[in-house]
Amino acid sequence: FPVTIASAFTNMIIMSFGYIFHSTIGIMIDQSSKTYNIETPYKIGMAAIPIGLLIATVGFFVFESEERD
Repeated sequence: FPVTIASAFTNMIIMSFGYIFHSTIGIMIDQSSKTYNIETPYKIGMAAIPIGLLIATVGFFVFESEERD
């Protein structure tokens, strides 16, 4: 029973971050769509993924170093 609760909780977190990423990408595309180049808004929108990965990596190392202390 605890395993099913843990996997349901993990799935909830994954789905909520998917919603956040999709919303962020959409907002970034809408804000940058005022340019005449068609490819630029999509490149800017997809920049949310590496930025999020960078933030997650930094956060991981910060929390790991605090755990050791």
